[in-house]
Amino acid sequence: MEINDPRLDYIKIIAHKYCSPFGETNEKALCTEIDYNVTEVFSHQIEKLLEKYKDKHESYISNEKIQSSINTFGLDAEKLWITILFVIDFVEGCFCLVTRRKLSSVREMAGKMLDIYDDTSLIIKVESKKGQYETKFIEMNRAFKKFLEGIYNSKGTYYDTREVDWHYDGDLSTAKLAYFTEILQYLLNKKYTAKKPSKLAFIAKLAYILDYTNDERFINEYELVPIKTSIDRKLAELNGKEKVGNKEFYKNTIDTGKLLSDMIKKNRTQPDPGGSNYMLDLNI
Repeated sequence: MEINDPRLDYIKIIAHKYCSPFGETNEKALCTEIDYNVTEVFSHQIEKLLEKYKDKHESYISNEKIQSSINTFGLDAEKLWITILFVIDFVEGCFCLVTRRKLSSVREMAGKMLDIYDDTSLIIKVESKKGQYETKFIEMNRAFKKFLEGIYNSKGTYYDTREVDWHYDGDLSTAKLAYFTEILQYLLNKKYTAKKPSKLAFIAKLAYILDYTNDERFINEYELVPIKTSIDRKLAELNGKEKVGNKEFYKNTIDTGKLLSDMIKKNRTQPDPGGSNYMLDLNI
């Protein structure tokens, strides 16, 4: 994947805000750095994501209401799907509980090794076996081993893994859904300014397809209400009904955008964008 790949068009809009260390930016040089970093990282992820979410893609393409909304928004459905996969991957990295992985080049690894490699690194003084020189010698050998592992396991790149001390408060799945919603809503607002169709209702359908929630109301846009009165029976005639076991229910249309909004309002866990490989690291 090259930096000028048209499939990255929507991703760049998102990245210039969420992958920038300074927040939303239009500064040309910084945007270029962000684009290169996002392209490099996503190039390593895209094929795995396409395969992992292949069945979800079929549900996405076959859902008439989702496709109708995409057409109204004036977006390209396949390009948006690639963007959705990027957002999923980015969000996962922002709620990492175990490790944070940083993509580096072999050249950068060699530089790190050379930082501790000098003539004295090869000397261990007999009178100070547990001293400075022995320590540097051990560090140099470890760095060299890691360098060789990097070459062996990659084509010009490797992943340097380090532990992260990060805690969350509450339901992690709701936290991920909240951030997924925020990012997609930001993109949709950039591309389509009208209020209708509801962007949140559109995202609610995606949330169900992508397993952020198993609440069928998100995709069906109705809830089942028991038929008990004559008014209920009239509503059943108007809206349709379903039989569950021995009981009949009428379909009560609901605002799925509000349903999604109410759900994510409960979230108290904040993302850590610095934990994602997509975040531009100015220290590299």
